[in-house]
Amino acid sequence: RMRVTDVPEEVRRDMRQQIIQPKEEEEMQTYTEWAEGHRQRGLEEGREEGRAEERAVLVQRIASRRFGREAARQLKRMMRSMGAEQLARVVDAVVDCDTADEFLAAARSSDAEAQ
Repeated sequence: RMRVTDVPEEVRRDMRQQIIQPKEEEEMQTYTEWAEGHRQRGLEEGREEGRAEERAVLVQRIASRRFGREAARQLKRMMRSMGAEQLARVVDAVVDCDTADEFLAAARSSDAEAQ
């Protein structure tokens, strides 16, 4: 039987490089791919949050022009708990409603669904 100590140091070093180094490189590549995937997801989530904030500001601005600042202020408070679907309903309401009271009732209905 051959023992490890019987193999010359240079051969053992070459064997380590051929066996261990590729595994380490593979692990590093796997980590790099994993990290890049998380980075991309984070960027996309940030972009989506930015778009949602822009939509919210736009809806508040339209509500302020159509129904007054007080309606827009109340809407802003309600929108903190709304998701994208509820915000879409508020967009519809700002276009469809004729009065501030009607608009705020529709916005409250959307806000209640978010809760």
